[in-house]
Amino acid sequence: GPIGRFNKLAAQLFDNHKFDLTRLEYALQLVGWGLFKKIVLADRAAVFVNQVFDNYIEYYGFSVIFAVLLYCIQLYADFSGGMDIVIGTASMFGIELDENFRQPFFSKSISEFWRRWHITLGTWMKDYVFYPFSLSKAMGKFSKLLKNHCNQYIGKTLPICLANLLIFFLVGVWHGAAWKFIVYGMYNGVIIAFSNLVEPLYKKCLTICHINSKSKGWGIIQILRTFILVNIGWYFDRAVSLSAAFIMMKNTFFNI
Repeated sequence: GPIGRFNKLAAQLFDNHKFDLTRLEYALQLVGWGLFKKIVLADRAAVFVNQVFDNYIEYYGFSVIFAVLLYCIQLYADFSGGMDIVIGTASMFGIELDENFRQPFFSKSISEFWRRWHITLGTWMKDYVFYPFSLSKAMGKFSKLLKNHCNQYIGKTLPICLANLLIFFLVGVWHGAAWKFIVYGMYNGVIIAFSNLVEPLYKKCLTICHINSKSKGWGIIQILRTFILVNIGWYFDRAVSLSAAFIMMKNTFFNI
């Protein structure tokens, strides 16, 4: 990535590009920042992360929590740093690539997190998997059946939930051919699908509890909640196996 689209890149690839010192300076700064993320942040964090995850039987409690948080830093710095280098290098030659990360750890929900994390993959999945599946004739008939036998909200929402589950199953397979990655993908997909289904109940609970969903305090709580959920998912992504991920969770929460 970033996953470029032909309609955005074709003209740029064949246009004549003039030397632009300001653009070159910006591009070099972006490449330098990307190298800093990868070499200084990601590579340093990886030392402790590898030690704990590769020897997971020996570590408990806060050591595991710290390793997961460092893995979060490692992954973001490595991945976004790589994108900075690619985008900066392309910019040197006058090619503008799409933004691929947009402050994902300020997200207020898992669905928002994935709209900010690897943005170009998300838009590709939306255009080539989500819409074709959710707008297919079969899903249209299924939606109509649900509206007739359940209610309008379920009929409208459940096909979207199934489309999200399919997308995150594919995201899991995209990460690698292992059960831990499939579980990682489905973990995110289930949270998003469940959130969509219970949204009316969620809003009703906020009203009953007199919580202002637009307040800054509630926004901070949502960001912290999302950050915790995201980091739980990293257990599956980084652990050496699915069973190792569950053992590490057990060692985290029952052996502090």
